[in-house]
Amino acid sequence: MRAVAVVKCCHFTSPFQYKAWYSPNKKEALKELTEVTFPTAMAQKEKKLVERGGQFFAGNSLTFADLHVFYFLAEAEFMCPIVVKQYPKLSGLVDRIASNPNIRNYIETRPQKAKADMAIC
Repeated sequence: MRAVAVVKCCHFTSPFQYKAWYSPNKKEALKELTEVTFPTAMAQKEKKLVERGGQFFAGNSLTFADLHVFYFLAEAEFMCPIVVKQYPKLSGLVDRIASNPNIRNYIETRPQKAKADMAIC
């Protein structure tokens, strides 16, 4: 159940992301997304991670919830790495997952996707 709650927290921001993506004022919408919406969601995720020991969201090993947050924080085109670094436990989670040999190999060898013009940093 813990993993499901974490995934739902990530999905909470989805409507805001799509709104920014398709906004006629994309730059302003992305600024609000990065400066207001994401910090709120990230503070909540950081708090949950700390409450659960600071290493993983559900138990003592990597779960789907951790991978979901990893994608949200490290792989999504609209997340700014500078923002992630402001949350040390989340940043540590991203680093732990990225250093997993299988995940690192996948990231290094997968076909490169075209980056969308979403990040503001």
